[in-house]
Amino acid sequence: MKKDPGQRMNVIAEYPERAAQLKALLSQIREQGYSEPRLK
Repeated sequence: MKKDPGQRMNVIAEYPERAAQLKALLSQIREQGYSEPRLK
Protein backbone atom coordinates (compact mmCIF):
# COMPACT_ATOMS: atom_id res chain seq x y z
CA MET A 1 0.00 0.00 0.00
CA LYS A 2 2.82 2.40 0.74
CA LYS A 3 4.30 1.96 -2.74
CA ASP A 4 0.95 2.24 -4.53
CA PRO A 5 -1.58 4.08 -2.36
CA GLY A 6 -3.93 4.59 -5.32
CA GLN A 7 -3.82 0.86 -6.08
CA ARG A 8 -3.06 1.47 -9.75
CA MET A 9 -0.51 -1.33 -10.26
CA ASN A 10 -1.83 -4.79 -11.16
CA VAL A 11 0.18 -7.28 -9.07
CA ILE A 12 -1.80 -10.43 -9.89
CA ALA A 13 1.19 -11.91 -11.75
CA GLU A 14 3.34 -11.47 -8.66
CA TYR A 15 0.85 -13.21 -6.33
CA PRO A 16 -1.07 -15.80 -8.39
CA GLU A 17 -1.86 -18.06 -5.42
CA ARG A 18 -3.31 -15.22 -3.36
CA ALA A 19 -5.29 -14.00 -6.37
CA ALA A 20 -6.78 -17.48 -6.83
CA GLN A 21 -7.77 -17.58 -3.16
CA LEU A 22 -9.47 -14.21 -3.38
CA LYS A 23 -11.29 -15.14 -6.59
CA ALA A 24 -12.60 -18.32 -4.95
CA LEU A 25 -13.76 -16.36 -1.92
CA LEU A 26 -15.54 -13.83 -4.13
CA SER A 27 -17.29 -16.62 -6.02
CA GLN A 28 -18.44 -18.18 -2.74
CA ILE A 29 -19.80 -14.84 -1.52
CA ARG A 30 -21.66 -14.28 -4.79
CA GLU A 31 -23.17 -17.77 -4.71
CA GLN A 32 -24.50 -17.14 -1.20
CA GLY A 33 -26.15 -13.95 -2.38
CA TYR A 34 -24.77 -11.76 0.37
CA SER A 35 -21.44 -10.46 1.62
CA GLU A 36 -22.03 -10.44 5.37
CA PRO A 37 -22.52 -13.60 7.43
CA ARG A 38 -26.14 -14.20 8.46
CA LEU A 39 -26.98 -14.41 12.13
CA LYS A 40 -28.70 -17.61 13.16
